[in-house]
Amino acid sequence: MSESTFQLYQRAPLLRDRLPRVPLVQRPTPVRRLYRLGRALGLADLWLKDDSGGPPVGGNKARKLEFLLADALARGSKTLVTMGYLGSNHGLATLLAARSQQLDCSLILIEEASSGHVRDTLVRCAALGANMAYAGGEVRSVPQVVRVYAGHLLRRQAPLWIPPGGSSPLGTTGYVEAGLELAAQVTAGELPEPGCIYVPLGSAGTAAGIALGIGMAGLQSRVRAVRVVDPRMASARRTQRLALATYRHLRSLDPGLAETPPAMALDCVEGFEGPGYGTETPEALEAMRRAETTEGLQLEVTYTGRALAALAADAQEGMQGPALLWNTFHPRGEMPDGVPDWKELPAGFHGAFRSP
Repeated sequence: MSESTFQLYQRAPLLRDRLPRVPLVQRPTPVRRLYRLGRALGLADLWLKDDSGGPPVGGNKARKLEFLLADALARGSKTLVTMGYLGSNHGLATLLAARSQQLDCSLILIEEASSGHVRDTLVRCAALGANMAYAGGEVRSVPQVVRVYAGHLLRRQAPLWIPPGGSSPLGTTGYVEAGLELAAQVTAGELPEPGCIYVPLGSAGTAAGIALGIGMAGLQSRVRAVRVVDPRMASARRTQRLALATYRHLRSLDPGLAETPPAMALDCVEGFEGPGYGTETPEALEAMRRAETTEGLQLEVTYTGRALAALAADAQEGMQGPALLWNTFHPRGEMPDGVPDWKELPAGFHGAFRSP
């Protein structure tokens, strides 16, 4: 998408110069109707918004990192510092984005249930040259972040902190644009206006941005944000606060935006998080199986599988549609060229897993 068709810049022209970005997303990302999956779920009108593409950084992280990476370059930062779980897609995406601009990246990682996906993430991050520190549980992560960040400061590496999931007002801006992009596709007749939009709820930036973007566009769609993390980390109130903070940030850059934020329809859907972050649940596994067998659609168990499981449960309760599943998953290909294909976990991480 050219700068002239970037939806946010059209609505707030001053943002073109005041809110730079590093292009990472091939937009608009496609929408398509899921006929067979809809029939399997008893829905006559089911759609997909597919953010899975965009090498080397794909999924929902790329939209956020476009703005976060531009900010790092504008500040003259030499290294990015962020935090996530052991199998953090955000950590891997941030590392890939940093690498694309010749920046270093430090990852502070929190314990997570062992799985092939988690181990693959760690191996890839090590092979790509990340500086990784294991923080144990959430409580111990803060002093580890301070230690790593202070070390970069002492070495005069101009570090920039990227919050978990990239979900700051600046990062969330990427999904404000995504919500506006979806609205433009509705206006163009590519799909009907969804009654409900299903999206995973982790660090909240994706759901907050979509709710704000479609609100700014005047859509009446309700965002059904399916919580996948501890309730202390994700809630409807926290998501609403992030959306409002994002709008205030945008309006500080372009006062031409309306003083009053738009109305936003947002629910936090509970009951699909399972026994712990990243653990398999029967509902998510069944949703993934259905998506694969009916549409050839690859989802994963932590985020998108849970979002589809919630959609399926609502369909059983009589929800009619049109409904839309927002696919935030970026399937992994082969290790990038020129990077050692490590087979072993990095030193210090062999005992970092908890039982699934």
